[in-house]
Amino acid sequence: SLGAKEFFPFLSGEATLEECVAQLKQNTRNYAKRQMTWFRKYKDVHWLNP
Repeated sequence: SLGAKEFFPFLSGEATLEECVAQLKQNTRNYAKRQMTWFRKYKDVHWLNP
């Protein structure tokens, strides 16, 4: 899950809240990119525009 491991350094005093939030944002972007890469191999995917 996203979000849990990024805040452990904050809880243990190893990082600031701002650093943890920045890491969470970066990890979320990386995860979304991996998802898009995975979906690209499926040509029958129909994307919906909201």
